[in-house]
Formats: sequence, structure tokens, C-alpha cells
Amino acid sequence: VYNTGEPFIGKELPVFLLRSENALPERRYFNFTYQPMYDEKESINGILIFGYEVTEEMWGRKILADIAAERIAVLETIPQCAWAAAVNGDITYINKVFLDYNGMTQAETLIWGWTKVVDPRRAEETHKKYKQLIQTGKDFEMEFLMKRNRDDAYRWHFLRALAVRDHQGILISW
Repeated sequence: VYNTGEPFIGKELPVFLLRSENALPERRYFNFTYQPMYDEKESINGILIFGYEVTEEMWGRKILADIAAERIAVLETIPQCAWAAAVNGDITYINKVFLDYNGMTQAETLIWGWTKVVDPRRAEETHKKYKQLIQTGKDFEMEFLMKRNRDDAYRWHFLRALAVRDHQGILISW
């Protein structure tokens, strides 16, 4: 920075800190910026450093990633059709059992594509009920007919959706 005048931005870089005299160094993570400082002749005469610790945020993201990976592992091992959805009801994840059952790809199924395998005689009613139930923010259950790929037969399915909430009770997913 001093030689080139180009700022340097560090993201989530490890820094080992001694919190007390007899302690072992702790690995903490910081975001920071080194910015050149100029004198009246527009020569670099120093470097301004701004930094802040992001260790807790990194740990939080890691915990969330671990939870998401664990949830996917569970959903992939059960013999039932399973899914996860955003707050607005858009499907964000479909397990392999669901895809094998209806013959769709993950891409086809996401963002309301699953409605293509609902019995067309009840599709509008099923879609409307699903949207209404999503809007309540409460756990819900419903039955619907879904097409089975191997014989194109419609079979009854029981749909149960559980509202996933954060520590403040705010709905974050289904």
C-alpha cells in the first residue's frame, strides 16, 4: 500500500491474539482495509488501517452450514418425499426420493415446478391451499394427489410442513 498507493482489503483473515499473559494465542478473524494517507504534496506519508472482528459471524455461518448439511443428509436418507422451502413457499431443496417418484429434475421442481405433478383436476385448489397455508406462518398438513412417474398414476400423499423459526420466533424457512 505504501509503495503502490493501492488499498488492500482483507476479508476473514486469521489473527492470533494473546488475551492475557499466560494464555495460549487465540485464532480470531478480522476484516480490514489498509488505505494510503497522503500529505499536502500528494505523497503517501502513512497508512490508515480500519479493521473489525468477524469471528462470531464466521462461526455462525459455519454452524448454519453444518445444520444445513445435516438436514440435507437426513432428508436424503429417509424413504419419503421431502423438501425444504423459503418463507414465501418457494421450494429450495427436494430430496432424491421425490425426484425419482415423479421423474422431474431438481431444476424443474424448484420454484413451484412441483405443481406440474399435482393432479390437474385439483391443481388450482392444491396450489391455492398451499399458498394460503404458507401465508399463515403456521405448521400445516394437507392431502393431495401426486403423479407417479413409473405408471403416470396419481396417488394420495400427505403433506406436512413445519415452520422453522429463528431464536426470536421469526419464520425463516419451511
